[in-house]
Formats: sequence, structure tokens, C-alpha cells
Amino acid sequence: MQRSNARYVTIRRPNSFLRILREMFIAAVGIGAVLVSIVGLGLAWMQLEYRDQIFPGVRVWGVDLSGMSQVEAAEAVRLVFDYPNQKNVTLRYQEQSWTLSPAEMGVTFDLNGTIHEAYRLGRSGSFAEDVMNQWLAWMNGVDIAPKMVYNEAQAQQVLSQISMGINRNVVDASLQLNGLDVTITPSEKGVAVNIPQTLALLQAPFVGLSSVDVPLVVEEFNPAVLDTEEQAAKAREILKQALEVGVAEPQPNDPAPWQISQEQLAQWLRIYPVQDGPYSAHYAIGLDIGQLRGFLDGIKDDLKIEPENPRLSYNPNTQALSVLRPAIRGRVLNVEQSIKVIQEQLLAGSHSIPLQFDFEDPAVLDTATAAELGLTELVSRQSTYFQGSSQERIDNITAGATNTNGFLVAPGEVFSFSDAVGDVSLENGFSEALIIFGGRTIKGVGGGICQVSTTVFRTAFFGGFPIVERSAHAYRVGYYEYGNGQPGLDAAVFTPVVDMKFQNNLESWLLIEVYVDVPGRIITYSFYGTGDGREVTVGKPEVTNQKQPPAALYVENAALANGEIKQVDYSAVGADVEVKRVVKRGSEVVLEDRLRTHYEPWQAVYEFGPGTKLPQGAVVKDDNSN
Repeated sequence: MQRSNARYVTIRRPNSFLRILREMFIAAVGIGAVLVSIVGLGLAWMQLEYRDQIFPGVRVWGVDLSGMSQVEAAEAVRLVFDYPNQKNVTLRYQEQSWTLSPAEMGVTFDLNGTIHEAYRLGRSGSFAEDVMNQWLAWMNGVDIAPKMVYNEAQAQQVLSQISMGINRNVVDASLQLNGLDVTITPSEKGVAVNIPQTLALLQAPFVGLSSVDVPLVVEEFNPAVLDTEEQAAKAREILKQALEVGVAEPQPNDPAPWQISQEQLAQWLRIYPVQDGPYSAHYAIGLDIGQLRGFLDGIKDDLKIEPENPRLSYNPNTQALSVLRPAIRGRVLNVEQSIKVIQEQLLAGSHSIPLQFDFEDPAVLDTATAAELGLTELVSRQSTYFQGSSQERIDNITAGATNTNGFLVAPGEVFSFSDAVGDVSLENGFSEALIIFGGRTIKGVGGGICQVSTTVFRTAFFGGFPIVERSAHAYRVGYYEYGNGQPGLDAAVFTPVVDMKFQNNLESWLLIEVYVDVPGRIITYSFYGTGDGREVTVGKPEVTNQKQPPAALYVENAALANGEIKQVDYSAVGADVEVKRVVKRGSEVVLEDRLRTHYEPWQAVYEFGPGTKLPQGAVVKDDNSN
């Protein structure tokens, strides 16, 4: 038994012993010396008679211990005092109850301590106090309260055992997803026995040695999340159909809206707790931001539109501009804002949600005037001829010219033919015609587009503009030397790998206009801006290292008939060509460059049908040759 937790119950001694003794002695003095002597002898006899015994009149729990030794008194009290073992302790909680004895709750009877206290009555060592106690006990009797020991640690252990069947953890309401199903776990209050407060209720009954009927002190704890019905309803609403996201005001080439299936939404849906305060919270629902951001990042490039200036036409007579193709407002998908709007509108019940964009206007709007752009005069014009072109080649020349017509080049900007002409494909209006590829002249999409790039190049070259990028053809092409054309002034393109670029080094904008005379087989480019007084001198081409082409090559083609011969490539003389250009402003030379071109000698190629008789000495391609 732990002494530190023990509590003791004892009697109180009278506080007026000395006063009574004093009065007795005063009375004795009044009676006389004889009476004093008799009392003295009586007291002496009492001390001798009860020197090892309890004085007369001392009782414990109703048992008269007069004249008993401590051993005899202990046995007498033990037989009648059974309070610790009686089943008189009842603990209650709601409909449950537990009946125990005080001993089971840690209450024990200190028999020896109680008997020793009874024996000590009248033996304190203070003569006057001892005489008074002995006399009171003899005259009236004195009850010594049983001395009890209360081991609170044992009571705490008993309550802990009982609380195990009562205590219940708090259960917050929650949501669970199982595929497209949304289920709810209801909340439950938590309960716990407050053991210290219950122990405090037990002390008074135990001190009074009375029966105990005590309700357990049980505290309740509310869950932080009480209800999830609203969130469950929102989750079910989100998953009831596919989510569609797209452009609110789609452009002609915009992709169709994206469909995010219910199953995909279920995989992206997240349920997470939000703390409202120290003891309250709720669940929030929404799509996983990482998954949503990854999806939007994946479609960002498909939705991007670069801002484009309008395509304009300039009237030199009126100096008025007309719009050939309206300006295009640039846009970029705003991923973070789109995430925010999708989350908000999806929770509001919408399943068709517009994506959010950042917009950028082009440098020039449709309302621009010639004066604002500095378009006042013609600064350069050149033409090339395409007699003998196939219809497919003419179609490609027309498509390329249309795509570059009305193009604006800002002061200091580098013009890219590939950027201006766009995608050279069948879908973009181009046809298959002859192109130079892999050392052969073969059919390919966009054959003839080099007629357009060459004409733009010559307009820039003769206009005195710096040439940033230019590639010549592998061999001399007859189209580019018709009329007043010269060798060494062609510009091959193969978008987007091989490009033609020049820089607008005027202080004004440059407007590129083109006119295609299909019946006359002429394409003409005109550059409008504000001239800076430059004079351009282009020398005659210097042609050196001319080389004759190899003998014609004959290649069998099983698709041709016996005796049929078809020319598919044409011979050309190889050479090195150099063209000098000088650009002056007044007496100052502002630009001087030399354009150097190397042309390979080109072999004529004929295809023939099986069994066809070929000219004497004809060179035939071997089946194993490349």
C-alpha cells in the first residue's frame, strides 16, 4: 500500500482540557488538601492498573476496549468492523452500473493504527491533558474513529479498467470514393471518463465510512467534421457527366473541345480536410491541381496563337490602306487562371467550362493608316517569269504569292519567307510539282514555291536591303534566267529547313505586295515604305568554272509501255557565279557585298518502258546503282 496516496480518518481531542483541569484543581483547592490527596492517589492507582491496557471508556466502532491490551483490542475490533469488504460502492454511467467494495477501490482498515490510537488516549505525556482525557473517557466514554487508508492509485486503476468499456474516440464524418460512387461515414461523438473528477467524488463517502453511489464523470467531445452531406452532393454532381473544356469564342482552326470522362474525373477528384478553427473543420473537394495542370500544359501549345499584323494593300494614288486579312490577336492559355475557373464552375455544377487566356494585340491593327506606318512610296520592285510551268507549279506560285501578299515588316525586323508563307502542305492549298531533292528533280508538295522566294529575294536585293539568309539551287534553273533574269540571283527554300531572310533597314515599316499575272506568266513583288535616298548598283554576273553536264541517264520504268521514253530531268551547265552589289546614300557607301553561287552540272534523265530500244551509246542506270 502506497503511503503517499493514503488518507487517514482520526478523532479530534477536546481543545478545553487544560481549562477544565485548571477548574478542577481550583475546586480541589477549595475542598481542601484532603480531597487533593485522595484524587492523587486515585490517579496513581489508574496509571498502575492500566499501564499496559486501554483506559476505561475507550471504544472503537461501538466495541468497548476498556482494560484490554492492544492485541486483545485488535482482535475484538477486527471481528466486528468489516466496512472495507462490504459491497457498498456503486458506480453508474447511463444504464450501466458497477458494484464493488471499498477494499476493491483501495480503501483498507488500519487496525493496528486505530488500536494504537485508542491505547494512546490518556498517554500523551502532558499530565493535565492525560488526566482530563482519562476522566472524560471514564465518565462519558470516548469513540475512536477507525483509521482508514485510501490508496487512490488503486481506485484510479479500477476506474481505468471501467473506462475502457466506455471511452470512445471521436469519429469525424468523411467521404470515400469508390469508382463513381460516393459514400459517407457519419460522425460520432467521443466520450471519456474523467478519472480525476470521479475520484474527487469518492473521497467524502469514504471518509464518512458510508455507502457510495456515484455517477461516473464522463465528458463528451464533438467531432471536428460533423456532416459531409453537402460535399457528397457536390462530388456526385461532379461525377454525373463528362467535363468539357474549350475555347469560349473559337477561331476557325481551333481544336474541338476536350472531353474529360467521368472515370477520369473520378481519378482526379480529391477530398481533403480544411481546418476552420481549433476544434472544427470541413472537407473540401476539387480536382487534383497537379493532374489538371499537367493536362492544361499538354494542350497549351495547341491553343497558342501568335499575334499577327493585318495583311494590307496600299494605293499609291490615294495613299490609303485596305485590309486584305484582318489582324490576329495573339493568345496564350493562362493555365493557373483556367485551373481556378474550372474548379469554381465545376463545383457550381457546370460541365462545359471555357478556358482562360492572356491576349496580346499585334503591333499593327486594322485601323492603322499609311502615314502611321510611314508608307509613302515604292522603294523596290522586281519580276520573274515562269513560262512553261505546269498547272501544279502555277498553282503553287499563286498560293505562295497569296500567303505573302500584304505582309508588313517593322523597322529593323528580319523578314522570314518561311514564316510569311506558312505551312507548305496539301492542306494549306499547295500542290505536288517538280522540286529538287536528293540530287534529282522529283515531284513534291510546293514545287514552284522557289519562284516566289526568288522574286522576293531579288526585290530585297535590288532594293538595297541586307540579305540575312539565302541558299541557291543545286543547278541553274531556266525559269530564273528568263527575260532580264541573271544567273546567281535565285533563292531556294525548303520550309522550314532552308529559308530566305532579309532585314528592313529603313526607318519606316515595309509593306510587301505581290501581283501574279497568270496569263503572262509573270510574278511581281513591290515593296512600299519611305525611301532613305539610297542608290543600288548591281553588277553583271561573273560566270566562271563552267562545266558541261554528264551524258543523259536512262532509267527503266515498268509503268511505261514498250518503246515509250519520257524525260524527267533536264541538263544544265555547271558554273560558279558572283554578283557584286553596292548601296550608296549620296557619296557614302552604306553596304557592299558579293553574292557567290556554285551550280553543279546537272544530268538529263529519261525513263523508258521495258524492251524499249535506246539511242546508241545511251547510259543506262544499273539496277544495283543508287
